[in-house]
Amino acid sequence: MEAILTRPVQEREQKKTCTEIVAQVLSKSSTFLRNVGLQQSIAAPKSVTPQMQELQAQLEVEKEESVGLRQKL
Repeated sequence: MEAILTRPVQEREQKKTCTEIVAQVLSKSSTFLRNVGLQQSIAAPKSVTPQMQELQAQLEVEKEESVGLRQKL
């Protein structure tokens, strides 16, 4: 997974998200992905639900807070 994550992005290619990389490594019929609710969202990554938007916004806020704390140290 790390090799996929760190490989350079080719021209006209979008960087894969961690979720997409996990889906690539695990088989598409994986029970794990189905159980954690990722298989459906990986199959249709363009459909962003309001809950996903809220979680992404929360993540961004936490990242910014983390950067601020690191700068204080």
